[in-house]
Amino acid sequence: MGTILTSPKEVAPWYALVNDAQYQVGCQLPEDIESYLVFLLMRYTRKREMAGNVLSIGFMESLRSRGVERKNALKDVGDTCLLYAGLFPKRARRLRVPDDYFANLGRGAYHVLSLLAEDGFQNVYADLSGEFVFLSRILAATRTVEKSLQ
Repeated sequence: MGTILTSPKEVAPWYALVNDAQYQVGCQLPEDIESYLVFLLMRYTRKREMAGNVLSIGFMESLRSRGVERKNALKDVGDTCLLYAGLFPKRARRLRVPDDYFANLGRGAYHVLSLLAEDGFQNVYADLSGEFVFLSRILAATRTVEKSLQ
């Protein structure tokens, strides 16, 4: 997985958006989770092709993979599910899957990833799994914040 090099000017508006959403929801995330959401949103704006992914297949394939490939696939599934659950909640209905489909699949991907992580991210992935629904509410609030800024 490559490193995203960004300038403070590029990152600051995303932090402001996530901070405003936290205020709207009435919480303050731990710094590592807040940063994860910020960079997830930044990656999403650069990588729009995730809309065509069949997430359940990606999850099953990740379980058959090994090493870094497995971790990257699980991260992609978890991240995509978190974005769908928070930013595009009606997508589940359009796909004719249960409303909690993205939450359950994303939570599972992050949970497995927390068990596999060896790079100090075990707790981050465990938190993403455990707080998935809450984090999707914060992402949903970013949509409201963004509309009020326009």
